[in-house]
Amino acid sequence: MQRDRVAFGAFLWRLVLQGEVITSVLVALVLLSVAWPLERGGWVDPMPPLGLVAIAALGTGILLGKSRLPRAPAHLLALVLGFGVTVWGVADLLPGPGWSQKVAGLGAALGEWGQAVGTGATMEGAIEFAALMLFLMWVLGYSSAWLTLHRGSAWRIVLPCGLVLLFVLSNLPESYHIYLGMYLLASLLLVVHLNLLRRQREWTDFSVSFPRMTGLTHLGHLSWIGVIVLLAAWNLPQAGAAPLSAALDWTGVPWGDVQNQFGRLFASLPSQKSAKVLEWGSDHTFEGPLLLGSQMLFTVDSKEERYWRARVYDVYTSRGWVNSPLVEEELKVGFSLEGEGKENWAREAYTIRVNSFADNLFTAGEPIQASIPGSFLRRQEPPWDLMMLRPQRELRLAQKYSILSLVSSATSAQLREAGTVYPEPVSAHYLRLPPGLPRRVRGLSRTLTQDLSSPYEKAIAIQRYLRAITYDTNIAAPPPGADGVDYLLFDRRAGYCDYYASAMAVMLRSVGIPSRFVVGYQPGDWDGRKKVHVILESHYHSWPEVYFPGYGWIGFEPTPSLEERVYAPAPSDAARDSLGDDEEEEDLGEDLEAVASSRSTLGSLLLWGGGPALLLASLLAVGVWYRRWWVLSRLYFPADVYAKMGRLASLSGIGPQPHLTPAEYAARLSSELPSQAAAISLIAVAYGKTQYSTEKSLGIREVKPIHRAWTGLKRALLARIIRRRRGIVR
Repeated sequence: MQRDRVAFGAFLWRLVLQGEVITSVLVALVLLSVAWPLERGGWVDPMPPLGLVAIAALGTGILLGKSRLPRAPAHLLALVLGFGVTVWGVADLLPGPGWSQKVAGLGAALGEWGQAVGTGATMEGAIEFAALMLFLMWVLGYSSAWLTLHRGSAWRIVLPCGLVLLFVLSNLPESYHIYLGMYLLASLLLVVHLNLLRRQREWTDFSVSFPRMTGLTHLGHLSWIGVIVLLAAWNLPQAGAAPLSAALDWTGVPWGDVQNQFGRLFASLPSQKSAKVLEWGSDHTFEGPLLLGSQMLFTVDSKEERYWRARVYDVYTSRGWVNSPLVEEELKVGFSLEGEGKENWAREAYTIRVNSFADNLFTAGEPIQASIPGSFLRRQEPPWDLMMLRPQRELRLAQKYSILSLVSSATSAQLREAGTVYPEPVSAHYLRLPPGLPRRVRGLSRTLTQDLSSPYEKAIAIQRYLRAITYDTNIAAPPPGADGVDYLLFDRRAGYCDYYASAMAVMLRSVGIPSRFVVGYQPGDWDGRKKVHVILESHYHSWPEVYFPGYGWIGFEPTPSLEERVYAPAPSDAARDSLGDDEEEEDLGEDLEAVASSRSTLGSLLLWGGGPALLLASLLAVGVWYRRWWVLSRLYFPADVYAKMGRLASLSGIGPQPHLTPAEYAARLSSELPSQAAAISLIAVAYGKTQYSTEKSLGIREVKPIHRAWTGLKRALLARIIRRRRGIVR
């Protein structure tokens, strides 16, 4: 009976503490950290139980691995089971009363979806998404069992799960990022646990004794360390960029293209990630304090710094700006819009990657082509100026689109000689002002420009006058009934971009120069690593555009917080050459395709935000340190010293061999390090005494000499490792 109890206890120790149960639990936690955000993200209603499927697949892999089935039939059986589980999971989403109809319906849906992958067609993709996620979790769960329990490999399952999780979290709100912490902690424990099991087998081969509770005890300690580091990292201030963006870039995967294809193939899935919503209505009124955050809205891959136009307003009222009656016309991919004064403008292509929801496509200059279908708003009557571009469907986060525009290449000398022969529709519409505009606004405008002859010189004079007014984003809104421009010029004498741009446009109109009001964003901050302009919410801006015959609309900058713009600079020669100034219209699509091509950049995890970066680096560092030294330090003395001696000696090319006794190994090591023969012998004798004799412990007087011997031997082994790395010794 006693022998049976001992045997049963040994079985439980091997099963629970030594390996399989702990390994299975850790693998399950890694799988659930991927399955739960997918399951709870709200993409499909009802979403199949992905977590349950992952655990079932893990159990299937364990059972088939212990069965007598050969590997190939076992894998084939698992695939059949996975297909059956997939059909069962999406049954509620499939049409038909019977299982045969549901299977046929799923096959037809996946076949049509598969064709869309190659043809570029857009699919709703709800059923297909649920089915693919079910099968993905089944494959991950089943392969996890084989890779970890039967092969002892953690990284081959940790890395694929991490890539899937990064993509999932990039489409979910930040509240779901807790699953990233769960994944990191479970993955670290799994890697350390499997390495510890491997090390225990080595200790057994080398006849090194160790406590049976070593694995469980050290996983407990490491769990506390991981939780502390996780909590500390998550409470550090975050960087301005999205927390996962640099981590995604670090993988080297073109995630922007992946996101674009994802949006095309699963178009009906609702976006679950909270982001800034940008809406540009038909009116833009004077407001009070300007409160802007630091959230990244979009990035621009462009050779030049440009102002990014969102919407144009053409009618001024005392309360702000509105649009005259507009019509919306559909645009297809590769549309072509003719621009005024096209022969004086240069083509310029740029690619925008969105990180917000907007009802417009951002443009610079006059757009003539786009890489995605959409529509444009233009005036109902002449002049038929374009007021805003819109995408055909809502843009998904991280989606890219490219625009080809005509950008003015006019110089200040050319604008000065442009003259005043305006097209009749332009002068008839863009000189209109409300009848109630205060007379002192007109009077000030005439005073500033009375000695100047050209519209360009008058625009510069008004711009410089406005730039002398105090810039202040914390002003109160104009009182009811007051004119906003008059409020800036004579009452408040302070304001921000909306007030400066409005004032310049109104003052120019009052002296006979056509002008209009534009809202959008500044050029943004240059990211030297990714080679893109980063536009934040705080880069919101508005500016006036002035019409010059033969050159079209030219932007000016009356806001004193920004650098003065006296004319629209021409693109660089390199930019013009790369875009092909002499190409025909049908060749412009090639420019867009070239600019829209993804760039695989290696981001830095330090840009990912202080918290998550510190978390990842700290957990990895703790894991490496724990694996190599703390585990060894928990062995019984002097077994720990003997094990450390063997570890360092292995790195120097003279490690222990399973067939050598401690005395034989000590003799071999002493022959390579004769100066340390006494220290090696002392450690080996002490180890043999505690392992193989009736005396299982050393006396107090025996401990200190062993510590001194190890100190000297350690230095000699480290020096030999360095010489070996340099090729001095083998």
